Amino acid sequence: MLNPIEVRAAKFLAMLLPYLEDCFDTESLAWAVDAFNRDYHRAVRFEHGLTRAVFITSDYVVKFDFGRQNDIDRFGGCESECSLYAEAKREGYAYLFAEIHRICVGGKVAYCMPRVRGIGRGEDDVWMYLSEEECDWLNDHGVGDVHYMNYGFRNNRPCIIDYAAQWL
Repeated sequence: MLNPIEVRAAKFLAMLLPYLEDCFDTESLAWAVDAFNRDYHRAVRFEHGLTRAVFITSDYVVKFDFGRQNDIDRFGGCESECSLYAEAKREGYAYLFAEIHRICVGGKVAYCMPRVRGIGRGEDDVWMYLSEEECDWLNDHGVGDVHYMNYGFRNNRPCIIDYAAQWL
């Protein structure tokens, strides 16, 4: 039986952190992941947005804030995702999102969530797959950056994977 993703993600992060020590931009992060993959015979993918770095494994992803603090403050980071997910869970809308977990390894805070498939395969925005009530909830909570690269599909339903930016 597999460990919960938080346990496996923490072990992965502990292995990856030494490779990230001297990284200062997305290019050096990509090189670090390439070196990690060679050394451990893994196929981890690296992606990034304006405010976060994402490491994609076979069944989970690890994210951490990476970028200028004023961009994180303006466009959101992992903590804003955690807050929104907690609110969605309380209000019965957690199923719209990939569940996020906070992990800490060696003093480094990161976040993990299950990997969602089908990213980039839907229509432009997630709205067309949702009910009016679901759209209203997202709008009421400022979730608007839901283009085709920020959601995938789980059980034939859309699942939002990047919900840090909240436009309120």
